[in-house]
Amino acid sequence: MDLATDRDFLDSYEIEARSVEGYIFPDTYKIPKGVLPEDAVGSMIDKMREKFSYEILSRMDETSMTENEVLTLASIIEKEAVVDSERALISAVYHNRLKKNMLLQADPTAIYGIKSSREKITREDLLRITPYNTYKIKGLPRGLSHRQD
Repeated sequence: MDLATDRDFLDSYEIEARSVEGYIFPDTYKIPKGVLPEDAVGSMIDKMREKFSYEILSRMDETSMTENEVLTLASIIEKEAVVDSERALISAVYHNRLKKNMLLQADPTAIYGIKSSREKITREDLLRITPYNTYKIKGLPRGLSHRQD
């Protein structure tokens, strides 16, 4: 069983996506020997949801964004920001573009699944048509993170 994409497991955590990608909080975990994989991964998902503050939940309501969309946008912002202080500005730019139905034009999406984010992004990367490249698709990338039954 591939737990990361197991539909029953995802449904048990009300994950409206095709995998747990983005739903696991990055942290150091002490997992006792013998713990079932689904319990270990479940605790990581629970940890991510604990980090959703009242402010984030309120903003989700205001923007009509789903949990999956918030996590997708957060991962793009995280990849785009060089220093912590840039996150708020980057977030504002992307939210404004989404509100105006503009292309997001986020560099990390142009190379997602193609090459390392440490490699230089080329003009060819920006022109490549993929389900993730927000220079070519409007809105947030749906790709693997979006549930497609």
